[in-house]
Amino acid sequence: MAKKLKVLRLSYTPPNHRYSNDGFVFEELHRQADVIFVDIVRLEDPKLIDATIADLMKNHGFDFIYKNFVGTSVDTSKMKPLYEYGLPVFVSSGDCHGRLLNPLYNNRANYHKFTGIIVNNGTTIKYFKDYFDRNMEYIWLPWSYNPSVHKDYGEVKQYDTSIPAGSLQIKLRQAINNYLTGSEKYKHIWIKGLEPIDYAREVNRCKIGISTCQNKARLFYKKQFMGMTFNKYYEIPMCNALHIGQKSADAEKLGFVDGENMVMFENFEEFKDKLEFYMTNEKDRLRIIKNARCHVNPMTYENRMNNFLIQVREFI
Repeated sequence: MAKKLKVLRLSYTPPNHRYSNDGFVFEELHRQADVIFVDIVRLEDPKLIDATIADLMKNHGFDFIYKNFVGTSVDTSKMKPLYEYGLPVFVSSGDCHGRLLNPLYNNRANYHKFTGIIVNNGTTIKYFKDYFDRNMEYIWLPWSYNPSVHKDYGEVKQYDTSIPAGSLQIKLRQAINNYLTGSEKYKHIWIKGLEPIDYAREVNRCKIGISTCQNKARLFYKKQFMGMTFNKYYEIPMCNALHIGQKSADAEKLGFVDGENMVMFENFEEFKDKLEFYMTNEKDRLRIIKNARCHVNPMTYENRMNNFLIQVREFI
């Protein structure tokens, strides 16, 4: 077995359940590597961060630096440039909602001379390459699920439909939620504000989970819409509910097929038609759930992180 990599994580502490995705990634990184964590958001002062890193460098033989993009929480341009430590530097881009419209990310990449960018959505890579001034490596680390949390709890199906989402700001999501809430045909719930296990149990109580994370009205990059996948693609089926979500180029790359292991739609009218079909055809609904659970089963945070660390070894 290969020796665990020694990692300096310059990041943040997830403040609440809305950041549970990052939390699961961090947990898995710490489990599979030998990690020293510096909460740069808490420290905030660039000089204090530099002093902390300098002390750690004296006592630890790090293999690489793992950094999260923390926006304006810390002015990292006042820190010592990370490339000067002589280590590969990989930075997690997160979901990059609107991030490529902001010159800050590009400025930070030039200042610190990042080795590579970790992207959660593969189809965004071509936009990243156009956005950044420098050539960098790109590692696709898709969102995943945690099998100890997202699973079939055997809950009784109390609801027909659910929208697991923190807000209703996306117009399509709001329209679907209003339609389902006002319909006498469906017993619907908007799942929000729950800790991961409570969230998973609530999804488990639903026959169908609906994801509406994409919004063509949102300006991602040069008016070009980037189709993505999100954690709901994995969490909903593993909680034993049928996933109905928007069509996505990333979904196709990940092996999701409409009518086979998920249900895809492009607009509100198509959503309503497919929802009615699968609500009235239980056999097909259960068939897709079974296929989805089999397909998604290996797509865990553990396996994603293992693959990431294998790729990082090539730069050490």
